[in-house]
Amino acid sequence: MIGATDALPMISSSALTVATAAIALQRVQSQLRASVVVAALSFLALRGNPEAYDVAVHRYRAHPGQVEVARLMSRLVAGSAAPVRIQDPFGLRVLPQVTAPAIHAARCLDDALAAEINAAVENPLVTPDGVRHHGQFHTATLASQLDAVRGAFLPVLSLSTARLGLLMRPDLTGLRAFLAAGPAGSSGLMISEYVVQDLLTEIRVGMTPTAAGTLSISLGLEEHASFATQGARSLRTMTQLAPTLLAAELVAAVRALRMAPGRLIAGPLREAFEMASEELDPSEDDRPLGADLERAADLLPELGAVLDYSSMGLSSSA
Repeated sequence: MIGATDALPMISSSALTVATAAIALQRVQSQLRASVVVAALSFLALRGNPEAYDVAVHRYRAHPGQVEVARLMSRLVAGSAAPVRIQDPFGLRVLPQVTAPAIHAARCLDDALAAEINAAVENPLVTPDGVRHHGQFHTATLASQLDAVRGAFLPVLSLSTARLGLLMRPDLTGLRAFLAAGPAGSSGLMISEYVVQDLLTEIRVGMTPTAAGTLSISLGLEEHASFATQGARSLRTMTQLAPTLLAAELVAAVRALRMAPGRLIAGPLREAFEMASEELDPSEDDRPLGADLERAADLLPELGAVLDYSSMGLSSSA
């Protein structure tokens, strides 16, 4: 039972900040899992070249998580149709390099949160050895890790928008522009590009590192703060906007593969495709896309669970 005198311990322990950050991190992990599966579906639709995911390549620049992402992509797209390009656009080719920093940052934030949850931060610290006044309440590590996750997750989302743009191009898909299917002049999924760029801009606006803030209050005695609370809230907002952005790529990839079903392969990607295709409206007529994006966004957690990501520190139980 929490009483009136328990307010200060709740505030001093940063309980609300830690809880907000933990929930946001769980969403980031879920969205990272889904982003890899969605990207792999786009790879099939675009008839990509799997050579870029060869583990032998990534061992020569083995940043944390990069080999794991490359290996996962190689497994996912194994058996795909012969590539139509020697070198793919960056949206496909640099996926391991862009996704790996986000995975690494998520791991580090997970470690920081575990330390925070198990910490004793009350000031003063009272132990059998005595009473000590300190600054353990300062959440600098948590703040910096929250900033790092936001900074690393943004490029993952930006690369998703790049792949969406690739899926609109007939020279890359071999299909009609904007994946349209109606009479000449049909816009297909064109408007989804506007949606994702608006979302990406909204996310960018909130990208200022919160740990860079400063203050001086209480007659100058409290002249520094981590602003981890604002960092946690900013990451929460980011994870609320990201699903629609990833959903736009998913809707486009599914439509492209419906138009060219011969590009599908057996295995987890077919399972992911069928899961999404069953839920998404099969109509290819020009129409409002809001309902499609909502359904696709709701599918992302389930879609991301089609594989075991434990080797990447992104297991679905995280």
